[in-house]
Amino acid sequence: MKILVNGLLTFDSGKTTFASYILSELKNTGLNFFPLKPIAGHNGWYSYETLLKSKSINALAGNDALKYYNITGIDVRLINPFAVLLFPVDLEKLDYKISFYEQLMENGYPVMIRYTDVNGNDYYYAVDPGLVIDSLSDILEDLYNTFKPIIVSNRCIRNKVNESSYIVDNNVKEFLKKDNIIIESYNDALAPTYSSLGVDVMFAVAPGKVFMIDGDRLRKILSLFTLPPWIIRTKEIFEYTKPDKTFVINIKNSKNDIIVNELLRYVDL
Repeated sequence: MKILVNGLLTFDSGKTTFASYILSELKNTGLNFFPLKPIAGHNGWYSYETLLKSKSINALAGNDALKYYNITGIDVRLINPFAVLLFPVDLEKLDYKISFYEQLMENGYPVMIRYTDVNGNDYYYAVDPGLVIDSLSDILEDLYNTFKPIIVSNRCIRNKVNESSYIVDNNVKEFLKKDNIIIESYNDALAPTYSSLGVDVMFAVAPGKVFMIDGDRLRKILSLFTLPPWIIRTKEIFEYTKPDKTFVINIKNSKNDIIVNELLRYVDL
């Protein structure tokens, strides 16, 4: 069974929490799923502990991938083939150019990326850390010394981030050969790559509710779009169709068994 999990909100939809729940509960029924977060970015200022963890496991990784790693023990580089590390920039180092500062902070300032190909080879790229805030310079230097990235221009690393959905799609194709896989998208993108649409069922997550759409019906709806799935917002799908099923998520009770039972029905099919 192949499952796609995406979010209705740009931030804090609860995708990873929901996917982790599915992963754990299905494991309790005897079904082991491979968690795949093809593309993930995290900000080192807000997630400092991930920087320390990345150094200790010798692989750049963010919060979501590390959660799946902690549950399954699967190599975090396989769970998250394309990892992006973002850092805040220093306004003073930009000579107080407020508009430029806001642009960099709004889009995110990537300082390092890791791409792991289907053969397990790692490729690290990073920018000159000159614009980064001083309080993070020491840990960033440690990461550079650990991973020994190729230093590239800001434009080059931004282009690699923009092309990540194409770069990582071969990884998704390879992992889709597995019997059971959960693919998590990023932000509110419908799917992280083209191949990520080859699923049996999609769950769109929002605080308090999860909306399910059958995979075949999802692909029929997408035939109406000309944009790639990572440009399409999850919410746009609901302008064309209603979900097949809606589930209430109760934070007071983690045993949302009805969702697991629905997925087991797909396995039986």
